[in-house]
Amino acid sequence: MSRDQSTTKALALGEKQQHLLPTLTESVVDGALRLWHDNLRSARTQENYGRTIGRFRQYLRDLGHDLDGDRRAVALAAEKFARAKQRADGGIVAGTVGPSGFNARLAALSSFFNYAIIHELLPSPNPIDRIQRDTIQPYADVSPQTFPAIKKHLAAINRDTLEGARDYALLSVALVTGRRRAELVGIRWSSLKFLDDGLIKITWKVKGGKTEHDELPRLVSGALLRFLHDYYDRELSSIAPDAAVWPSRSQNRRGQPISGQALADICEKRLFFSKVHTIRHTFAKELEDRGLHVSEIQARLGHASLQTTAVYLTRLKAGKNPVGDAMAMDLGIEV
Repeated sequence: MSRDQSTTKALALGEKQQHLLPTLTESVVDGALRLWHDNLRSARTQENYGRTIGRFRQYLRDLGHDLDGDRRAVALAAEKFARAKQRADGGIVAGTVGPSGFNARLAALSSFFNYAIIHELLPSPNPIDRIQRDTIQPYADVSPQTFPAIKKHLAAINRDTLEGARDYALLSVALVTGRRRAELVGIRWSSLKFLDDGLIKITWKVKGGKTEHDELPRLVSGALLRFLHDYYDRELSSIAPDAAVWPSRSQNRRGQPISGQALADICEKRLFFSKVHTIRHTFAKELEDRGLHVSEIQARLGHASLQTTAVYLTRLKAGKNPVGDAMAMDLGIEV
């Protein structure tokens, strides 16, 4: 493997190198990549941005260019790269990504070029500045479901099986808390507190490294307890703190916590939609329908801004014509 390939691989894996200054044995581009990568704010940003720039550099090389090449050629390649769907190995496949994915890739590329230009490691201008970002409509894909429909789907789950009991408890917790996918799959045994009155309190790790708490309703606490007793088949006090609350039932991950994709698969199998966030949309809409004030809904959703919650709720109602039924009656429309 060449030195350049090693650098790209290290970035793609999010491995932070410890050198603080460019070395005499690396190219200017390699030094710029390393220094930029080391100065990113978090390990997660290092991993995500590093993977993007590593794949883009390989894409450029396949076209006969590199990051320090002609600015126009780099910009044209960047726009095509950011728009294209990619395989796990970085290869390009047919199709395009949405506005959020497109803009996120451009942000990663622009970050590198800005750093390199400021530190006079690459020439200006930033080629990514030539590319117009997509306009993103906040919460354009909201799709709440109705509680009567979900009630029917929940009732159809066979709770006599461990998988059914787990899915029933998991979806019940999700529906009454409105938690995000990462929060739902991230809870461990230490996240649960068993209260004296038979209720369960969950501590969640949420955005920004903060923690929040939900005390589950009695029926949901009961559904979760039933599953936990069935699955662990022993005194719950003896279970390890890092044990899975939602253990996988697949052959190669049995007993380990389920993944985000597994949760999406459970939603599709049990509730007939694959986007986990639909549960959160449903939760928010149900809170508003039941008369909660927007500030209360904001607190339950964990939004930092009241305006964010207001936009969220507006989008949830966007497809509903409040006078539609009356209009249909006046038109004499019949079933």
